[in-house]
Order: sequence, then structure tokens, then C-alpha cells
Amino acid sequence: MTTSTTTATATRTEHRGRRRLAVLGVTVLAGLLTWAVLDPLLGIDLRAQTGSAIRAVGPAAIVFAALLAGAAGWASLALLERVTIHARRVWTVLAGVVLAGSLLGALGGVSAAAIGGLMALHLVVGLTVLLGLRGRARK
Repeated sequence: MTTSTTTATATRTEHRGRRRLAVLGVTVLAGLLTWAVLDPLLGIDLRAQTGSAIRAVGPAAIVFAALLAGAAGWASLALLERVTIHARRVWTVLAGVVLAGSLLGALGGVSAAAIGGLMALHLVVGLTVLLGLRGRARK
């Protein structure tokens, strides 16, 4: 009985890890697709002012930010799963607060169009991480 329980738990954990890794990939792709629509297709100049510097937001920055957000979300969810039985609920609230706070960063856009575009990027990446890592409710 112990062997089958251990095997089932290991299989479930492995499946969860693969699914969460896939969420990271989808997050990167969603961010890049959003950038491709906003910048090259619609011509929105995605630049943001950080301190005294103005930086263009391009594909490399989006890949980095999406991977960072996804990895941080994954790590925090995994930690919460080890310390509380309410991990999904706590993590969902935490992720929502982080996403809302990240929208403040988009206010550094150099124009109204840039601010809107940067907010769209934050929402696409953040909601992909939030909904993807959260998963569906158990039946």
C-alpha cells in the first residue's frame, strides 16, 4: 500500500511540475505575442522612464520579466503548499496583490499609449501566471 501511495504522489508531483513549467513557457509566449501586436503591429512606442533613464521595452526584457514573474510565482506557491493547506487561496490573493502593484510600474510609460501598452503587458503576463499556476479547483 505504501509503495503505490508513494508512486501516486511522485507521479502527481511530476505532473504538477511539468504543468507549471508549461505555464512559464506559455507566459513568455503570451508576453511576446502581446508585444508583437503592440509594438511592431500597432506601432506603440513601448518605452518607460526609470529614474532619469528611458528604456525601450523589447522582446528580451519581456522574456526576462515573464520568466522572473513565473519563477517567483511558482516558488512562492510551492513554498505555501509546504506550509499551509490553504496554499491556493493564500497564493491567489498574494498574486493578485503583486499584479496590482506591478501595474504601478507601467505608469512610467513615456506616453499615454506606452502606459496603456505596458499595462496590457503586465496584465497579460500577470494573469497568465496567476491563472496558469493556480490551476483548476479539485472536484
